Amino acid sequence: MASETSATPGQEVNLTLEAINRSSANCVLKSVRYLPLGLDSTLNATLANNKNFSFKKKLTLPTDLHYTNSYWLDENWAIGMYTVPEQALRGVPETPRTLKVEFLFMVENQPFTLEREVVYKKDDDVNGEVYRPFEVTPPVFANMADEAILFPDTKPRTVGVVVKSGVPNLSGKPSLDLPRAGGPNQ
Repeated sequence: MASETSATPGQEVNLTLEAINRSSANCVLKSVRYLPLGLDSTLNATLANNKNFSFKKKLTLPTDLHYTNSYWLDENWAIGMYTVPEQALRGVPETPRTLKVEFLFMVENQPFTLEREVVYKKDDDVNGEVYRPFEVTPPVFANMADEAILFPDTKPRTVGVVVKSGVPNLSGKPSLDLPRAGGPNQ
């Protein structure tokens, strides 16, 4: 479980990993692997029946880690038709997450592997433990301040933009990518 709901590529993430043996079977958590980072932790922890085993790990997300946005928005699209190069994703309701933890167990001397996506967990007074997917996001979010803006003539207008940073101490200057004068909509 991540300590925050989201992070950007290259940012540090604090994870708390938990394992509970809900049986009387002999179970050893041999190691965990952090995907796609290729890092691992050797544990050799014997898991007693119904006893929580947890530990913390700090990871730095790869700078090339894919955002967890909708896969059909990754490529430019034509009106009414999305471009999806990876055909196996068509019809999948959510983009498969790549930030995962792989647990390697020995259960009654037999190897067993369990892979789980990283999630964010919050303890809520009313709803108990609330889980939500961990998001890998761009470092900056921008939205128009108004839902709709009309330009009935060629007079200049002030356009409000709301910019939020996903990382601390980020600076920059927003600008609009406007069509050139004399373009098809002029």
